[in-house]
Amino acid sequence: MSAMILHGASLYNDLKAPIEVLMGQVWRVLYPERIFPVASQGSVYVRLRENHQVTGHGYAMGQLRASESFGDFSAVANRLDQAEWQAAAREHHRRECTQNKQKDQTTAAAISLRSKMASRNLSHHAVGYGIGLVVLLVCGVMVPNFLLAGHEDLAWIVGIVATFDYSMLCYFASKSIDQNDFHYGLGTSIYAVVLFRGGSCVAFCIMGATAFISFLSFFNGLKPGVGMLTLTLCLFTCAPPVLCLIRLCLALCDLDGNWRHAAKQQLKKEKAEARRQVLNRTIVFKGSVLAGHGRPCVVSWPGKYAGAWDTLVHASRNWGVSAAVVFLPDGTDLSGEHDEIPPEHGIVGSCWCQPLYGGKQKWGCRWWSMWIKNVEAAVKHGATLQVYYFKGCVGKGKVQSFDTAGAEYRRREALEERRKQFEKSEHFHKLRAEGLDNLSRWEREDGSSPYKREANRLFLEWLPGDDAEFLKRSEGLGGSQKAEVAWLERKGYKYTEVDVSSWLTDHVQSPQAYGRPAVPYEAASRLGSLPALPPGRV
Repeated sequence: MSAMILHGASLYNDLKAPIEVLMGQVWRVLYPERIFPVASQGSVYVRLRENHQVTGHGYAMGQLRASESFGDFSAVANRLDQAEWQAAAREHHRRECTQNKQKDQTTAAAISLRSKMASRNLSHHAVGYGIGLVVLLVCGVMVPNFLLAGHEDLAWIVGIVATFDYSMLCYFASKSIDQNDFHYGLGTSIYAVVLFRGGSCVAFCIMGATAFISFLSFFNGLKPGVGMLTLTLCLFTCAPPVLCLIRLCLALCDLDGNWRHAAKQQLKKEKAEARRQVLNRTIVFKGSVLAGHGRPCVVSWPGKYAGAWDTLVHASRNWGVSAAVVFLPDGTDLSGEHDEIPPEHGIVGSCWCQPLYGGKQKWGCRWWSMWIKNVEAAVKHGATLQVYYFKGCVGKGKVQSFDTAGAEYRRREALEERRKQFEKSEHFHKLRAEGLDNLSRWEREDGSSPYKREANRLFLEWLPGDDAEFLKRSEGLGGSQKAEVAWLERKGYKYTEVDVSSWLTDHVQSPQAYGRPAVPYEAASRLGSLPALPPGRV
C-alpha cells in the first residue's frame, strides 16, 4: 500500500482487531485500545495480526490512529471489523432464536408430561375424595340415629370417625387446590378446583347438619356426653378457616418445605425428560440417504458450524438433500451407546471408540455404526460422496490413516490439556493485561471469536515447534471427521472435497450443487433486527 505523510509520535489502535507494528526488526502486537510510542520522523509499518497481507506504512509526525491514519490499510481494516461484527451479530441472533425455540418446545413438552400425569392424579384423587364424602355422609346419618336410640357411646365413636374424616377431606382439598397446577396440570386444574371446593361445601353441610341435630338432642335430653359431642362437632365444622390459617403459617415458616422440595425435584425431572424428548425429536439426526445414481450425498460435516448444520438438517428433512452424517448429542437416547467392531474389519478393540479415539468415550460410538451403514447405502446407490471442510481449508486436516486416527486424537487431547496449563501461566495473564482481554469474545458461525483466535495463536507460539506444527496440520476437519475421511480412504471410496462456505449465512442461499432452486436462509431476512453489540466490542 502507498505511503502517507502522518503526524505524531504514538500509534493508537482504535480498531476492534489486533495489529502488528514493526519496531526495529521485530513485529510487536498492538491490541485494541492500546497505544505504542513511535519514533518521530521515522517510518511506521503496520499489518493486521490475522492477515499479514493487509499492510500499511507512513511517517510518524503526529498522533496516529489505526482506523484512519494509514489510507488503504485503514479502509480495509474497517471493512473487516464490520464484517466480523455482522458475522458475530448473525450468530448471536441465530443462537438466541434457537435457544428460545428449544425453550418453548421444552416448556410445551413439560406441560404435556405434567398433564398426562395430572389426568391420572385427578381421577385417583376424585375417587378417593368421593369415598371420603360417602363415609362422612354415612357417619352424619348414623350419629343422630344413635343419639335418638340412646346409644351415646356408638354416637361418640361414629362422631370421632366423622370429625377425622372431615378434617382429612378439608386438609386434602386445601393442599390440592394450593398446588392444583402441579397436581392436575394447567388444562384440568379447573376441574380439580370445582371438585374439591364443591366437595368441601358438601362436607361442611353434612358436618353442620350433624352438629345441629346433636345440638337439638343435647337440649332435649340435657346429657353432658351429648353436649361434648355437639361441641366437638361444632368445632370441627369450623375447621376449614382454621386449616387455611395453619397452612398459611406452615408456608410462612417453610415447615411445608419437604413437600415443596419434592414437587420441585419432580418438576425438574419432568423438565429433563421433556428436554430429552425435544432433542430426540429436533436435534438428533440419524442421516437420510436418498436413492439416485450420481446424486450428491453429504458423508462428512464439520460440526463447529452449528448454524450451517441446522440448515443442512433442515434441507435433508424438507428439501430432499441426501446426507449420511449422524448426530447423537448428549442427553438423547442413543448417546453414550457403544457397538462392538465386526470381526470382518480386522480391527482390534472392544468397541469403535478404540480406533476412533484411542479409548472409550462418554458419548459412545453408536453414531459410527449408523454412519457406516448410511455410507454403504450411499455407495450402493452410486451417490457422489461429499466431504465438507472448514472454510478455506479444503484438503487439509487429514490424519495419516485410519490406523493412526486414535493415536492422533489422543495427542490432540494431550495438547488441549497443555492449553489449559498455558492459560493459567503468568505469561498468559501478562498478555491479558497488555490488551488481550480487549478483544471481543462474541463468536461468529464457526465458533471462533477474535479473543479465541488470538489466544490460539499465542498458544501455538508457546508450544514446541513440532507440537504447534501438528496442530496447524490438523486444522481443516473436525475430530470425528478425520476418522470418517480416513475410513473412506481405507475402503477405497472416492469422494468430492467441498468448502463449507457455500452453506454459511453470508452466502444466504442453499448450495447450488444439489440442483435445487435458491432458498433464502431463514435468518437472512431478519438481519434488520439484529441486536446491537456492546460499545467497543465486536
